[in-house]
Amino acid sequence: MKIIITILMLVTFSMAGDRSEEALRLRLNQVKIGMTRAQVNKIIPKYKGSPKSVIINGSAQFETYWIDQRWKVSIWFDYTGVTRDKSGKALEHENLRNKLLSKPQLIREDMPAPIPWIQETEQVEASDS
Repeated sequence: MKIIITILMLVTFSMAGDRSEEALRLRLNQVKIGMTRAQVNKIIPKYKGSPKSVIINGSAQFETYWIDQRWKVSIWFDYTGVTRDKSGKALEHENLRNKLLSKPQLIREDMPAPIPWIQETEQVEASDS
C-alpha cells in the first residue's frame, strides 16, 4: 500500500512539473525574433532575485536568467542599439531597444541559493557611491 501511494505521489509531482513546463513553453512560443527586449521582458520576465549571466560577443549579447525557481532561459539579443560615446565605447550593456536574434531556449535547472556575502558587498559598494 505504501509503495502504491509513493508511486502515485511521484507520478502526480511529475505531471505537475510537465504542466509547468508546458505553460512556460506556451509563453516562450509568444516570443518572436525581432521583438525588443521590453517586449520579451513582458512575456518572460526575470524571476525576482534571479542571478543573470551576460556575455557580449561582437554585435550580439547572450543572456541567461531564471524565470522561476526551476527554469531558466537563454536568449540572444543584438547589441547594436546600445548608447555609445564618440569613440564608440558602449556606455550601457543593455537597453529596452535591443532586438531578439533567436528564439529563447528553456533550460531545466534549479536556481542557486543567494550568496549572502555577495549581496552585502553589492550593498556596501552601492552605498559608497
